[in-house]
Amino acid sequence: MDENTVAVNDVRFGGQTWGVARLQFYKNKLYIISFMSSEHDYSKENLDMIWDILGESLKKKYSRYYLTYFSKEFDKWFDDDRTRIWFRYEYFQDAWALSILYYDIKLYDEKSDKEENEL
Repeated sequence: MDENTVAVNDVRFGGQTWGVARLQFYKNKLYIISFMSSEHDYSKENLDMIWDILGESLKKKYSRYYLTYFSKEFDKWFDDDRTRIWFRYEYFQDAWALSILYYDIKLYDEKSDKEENEL
């Protein structure tokens, strides 16, 4: 991790306790916040239940921002032209993992463009 990232363990958010939360900064502004839990934190059955409940809650709350063309069975995307939410369930580092990532689209694109130009 670099000096622009802060990680905190066992964070309560969205009705769940997440194994880790990461806050990432660009130009001293928060541009990504992510939450992740895996089978190291919960059983697979509990992760399945969280995926179902939280996924339905997100779709209900942000239905007008749901990106059907990006979303797949285990990926759900939401976008209001300012903030993008990516909710994901995947097999990662020998365990099932659930993550939700919020990011500022403008800052994310700016940082990505800067990094691309540096190559």
